[in-house]
Order: sequence, then structure tokens, then C-alpha cells
Amino acid sequence: MNSPRPSSLYSGPRPTNPKSLNEWTTKRVPLTYIYVATDLGITRIDVASGQITELFDQRVTFIELNSAGSELYSFRDQDGQYWVLDPVSGEVIRNYPPEPVPTHAVSISPDEEYFYLLRADFAVEMARIDNGEPILGIPVPGAIPGALAAGPSGHVAYALSGEEQALYRLDFDNRTRDSLQLGVAPRRVVATDNYVFVGHDTQLSVVDVRSWTVISTLPLAAGTRDMALSADGSYLYVAGHQVVQVFSVADLVARVETEVAV
Repeated sequence: MNSPRPSSLYSGPRPTNPKSLNEWTTKRVPLTYIYVATDLGITRIDVASGQITELFDQRVTFIELNSAGSELYSFRDQDGQYWVLDPVSGEVIRNYPPEPVPTHAVSISPDEEYFYLLRADFAVEMARIDNGEPILGIPVPGAIPGALAAGPSGHVAYALSGEEQALYRLDFDNRTRDSLQLGVAPRRVVATDNYVFVGHDTQLSVVDVRSWTVISTLPLAAGTRDMALSADGSYLYVAGHQVVQVFSVADLVARVETEVAV
């Protein structure tokens, strides 16, 4: 029986005004803790000392840390169960009853009032963080498990369809859904105010939010298993097969602007 791939979260200070040696220099970024979710529960690793702390003994599939570092949102995919934990002690702050439809991805709205939940019935649902109450669901045909990202402002989420090789923009305030054909099977997605980054098996696509078009692509060293933005939005992390690439978002945007100008 194959176990689900562990997911991880990290927290800590990020460098500002980086001076790269060249356009695609990989930068070392200091981290404080790494949180790892597995079949056995949640483990916290102190990066400086290497100390490992077992925080939670329930099987967890997805984890998200709030911006203040005070709440760790923990989800189990099969039964839709989720808990809010203290990231220091691992104690349960609050939990919610299991949902009838399994959860395949989770993201948090920028105001930290809502979860976006990718359900097994191929719909993305917005639910309140304080009590888990669902507000609205928007269908995404053939949605890819794990591929969901909250927009950095408003109540917008981005999801990927493997069936259609498409990116979906879901606006929960206006109850609208826009799709963009990518032409290549997508794997993971993250978003800034102006750009959406989509990771594929061999390349990274940059989508302009305003024009809703792919405006640049660049090769990836080892595919895409997961993606994340740093807390301040300055860095893009792309985890591939035994490789994590770290890109400066400013460098990516500069490359895009140069290509568009040409």
C-alpha cells in the first residue's frame, strides 16, 4: 500500500534585497522550523539544532501555518477531518466534525478568515476558519489533488485541471470562474497579485493575472512535486525529484518584463 507523500511547512526570517550572482542563482534561505505531516502525525524540526519534536499523533495529509505562527491548520484527506493546533505544544485549539466529502487540498485566504478546500467531488469550497461552516462551492472539472492556491488579496483561489490541462481562477466574491488552457499537464500552482506560477513536469509557466495569458516559460531541473512562496512573497520554492529550486520572484518578473518588451 502506497503512503501519501509527506507535506511540509517552514517558518522563519527571509532575506531582503538579495544580490544574486546571476539571473538564476539558487539562494540559501534561513529557516526556524520545518513542520512535516505524515501517516503518523506531525513532526516539528528545529533547523538550527536538528531537534525533532512529535507534535500530533493523528494521521494528517495537509498542513498550513497562519501568518502569526500561532495556529497550525491540519487536515486529513480521506474523511475531511481537520484540527487547529498550537504549533509549539501541539495541543488542539479547536477541531471540526468530519466532512462527508474527502479534502484533496487546502489553502487559506489572505485575511485568514476562510479556508479554500478542494473536495473529492471536484469542487473548491470556501469555509469559515472559526467554525468550518461552508459558504460557497465552485466546480473545477478534473481538479488535481494538492493543486490549490489562494490569491494574495480578495477572495480568489486558483486550481488546476489535469483533465483539461487548464488553470482556473475562482472569484468567490463575484461567484465567477475563468479558465486558461496551458497545453501542458500542470502539477502545482502559487499566486501573487500580478502573476500566477504553474509548475509542470519540465517547466514553469508564468501567467499574467491582468491579461490572463501565459507570458513566459522556463525549464525546471527536476519537475514539480510541490511549490510555495516565502512568507513575504520574495521567493518561489519548487520541489522536484530530490531537488529544491529557489527563485527570486523579482528575477522572474524582471525576466518576464524583458521578454514582453522584446
